[in-house]
Amino acid sequence: MLTLDTAVQHYLEEVLGIPAPEVRLWARESELPYFLRDAFQINELDLLGHFVLLAIDRKTADKPRLGEVRAQLNKVRALAGQPVLYCTGVHHEPDRMSGL
Repeated sequence: MLTLDTAVQHYLEEVLGIPAPEVRLWARESELPYFLRDAFQINELDLLGHFVLLAIDRKTADKPRLGEVRAQLNKVRALAGQPVLYCTGVHHEPDRMSGL
């Protein structure tokens, strides 16, 4: 099973047709408030010459509310001064999707 950051790399490679960018831990994660560090694992990647943060949701059991996620991502973006992509695990059932 792929980790979420590896799945993001594969997705970007497939969709954009570029080599999979290296994903690494964000060096400034310790500057974030505890509630943001508890909510997300923050990784960084160079996407076509632009550094982008991946906010990988740590809450796998509960689905967070959209307004809560948006507010948290805005705080990460403001503190980091970088674009932030929200990443969460999604399970698709191929049989159900094939009829679409």
